[in-house]
Amino acid sequence: MKIKETAEFCYPEYMDVIYEGFYDNDALCKKADQQWRCNLRTLGCYRKLVNSVITEIHNGQRVCQFGIVFGDQIEQTANMIGRAGTYDIIDINKNVIKRSNDKYTANFSQIKLKHGDAAKIKPVATYDAVICFLLLSMVPQDHKKYIINNALHLIKPKGKAIFVDWHKPLRWNPIEWPIKMYNRLYYPFVEDLWNYNISDFVKEKKSQFAWTTQLYGYGLFQKTVAVRKPEDDQTDFMQLYL
Repeated sequence: MKIKETAEFCYPEYMDVIYEGFYDNDALCKKADQQWRCNLRTLGCYRKLVNSVITEIHNGQRVCQFGIVFGDQIEQTANMIGRAGTYDIIDINKNVIKRSNDKYTANFSQIKLKHGDAAKIKPVATYDAVICFLLLSMVPQDHKKYIINNALHLIKPKGKAIFVDWHKPLRWNPIEWPIKMYNRLYYPFVEDLWNYNISDFVKEKKSQFAWTTQLYGYGLFQKTVAVRKPEDDQTDFMQLYL
């Protein structure tokens, strides 16, 4: 894996302020990893969201994912990639990585786990696809910007960045306001994805990607895919990115 961390790794303050050590609690994380709980948190959309990722990747590809997630999304993705492919996953929490090593590495040789902050890495590799699955809603707005741009920089021409996350519900969705109030209490970073399109966080090279968005759960969730156009000049992109 050719992704380098910044020289000084700094654990973001928001992790402790918002999540209060949740990801360091093995018992709580074990419960959160249960499939029915994943389905409950996504209001019955979890399987659709996982399947939406799988349709974007193929056997033998080189795939990177930002963030280890609960449920079986990683297993399903690894099965689709197959042992002929490469599946690199970056996560900010060392305890999460340790648990995931125990969970995945014995059965999925294609999975390689690395400690790092997806908002601060120096992306120097190229992948067929980069996945952000329910990650952007967990981080502040400035982190969203860096994560999205890092994901875009990792993909090669004709490669794709796949962002699956929350979205502003359609106007006639009856649970819009209850969900909004719930998120403000427990998931304060979700609302950024109500107010902005994912492409709004991209720097000057937005036009070098073809953007598509599909909605799920009456607009509550989205899959936004950015495909790098084949004529993209990556050298020029690097100059603007730095």
